[in-house]
Amino acid sequence: MTSSILLEVAIASADDARTAADAGADRLELNTALELDGLTPTPAVLAATLRVGLPVVVMLRSRPGGFCYTDRELDIMRDELEWIGGEVALGILTNTSSIDVPRLKRFPTSRVVFHRAFDLVPDPFMALEQLIDLGIPRVMISAADHDRIAHLIDAARERIDILPAGGVRPENVRQLVQRTGCTSVHGSFKRLVGNRLSPFAAHHETCGPTVRLVRSILDER
Repeated sequence: MTSSILLEVAIASADDARTAADAGADRLELNTALELDGLTPTPAVLAATLRVGLPVVVMLRSRPGGFCYTDRELDIMRDELEWIGGEVALGILTNTSSIDVPRLKRFPTSRVVFHRAFDLVPDPFMALEQLIDLGIPRVMISAADHDRIAHLIDAARERIDILPAGGVRPENVRQLVQRTGCTSVHGSFKRLVGNRLSPFAAHHETCGPTVRLVRSILDER
């Protein structure tokens, strides 16, 4: 392994951004409500996160619970692009869980990172070609199945970046990179803080030591 492996960390606050940056993250994905798999954050949190100095991908998701959106929801998400200047994590599916190509075309696809809604599509190889045709630069997929990741990377032929995400941990990241040949990984690396006995007195935050450990594993020769 070499230090060329990019480490992206999913965060939910400006404090998380600083923790991740100090621990060796290369890129951030900013969300709110990571417990709901991520929703669009506020402009103020984005502004504070950008001051950390790392590239930031912003979650563009107006509500939890699926990836088939109404026209009104899509209009709201497009309006939010006015204050989001860079890449956005976005996934839009049909009611049969296929890539919703016409609706994705309403967005600037060169700025879109197709998130893990991709894991729900019935034919990932056809879906991959659809995303490539749309000019989408990166797609996130579950890190659980190393063979599936390797096959998708081969099928992509460097036309789109395959970003393993979900379930990436210090104990499996070395094998993930070695077996798949991926050039980047994504994880939240979070820990629960506060009163664990009360849902109203505890929250998750980025765990700096875990990010630092993953960074060191990725940098090993």
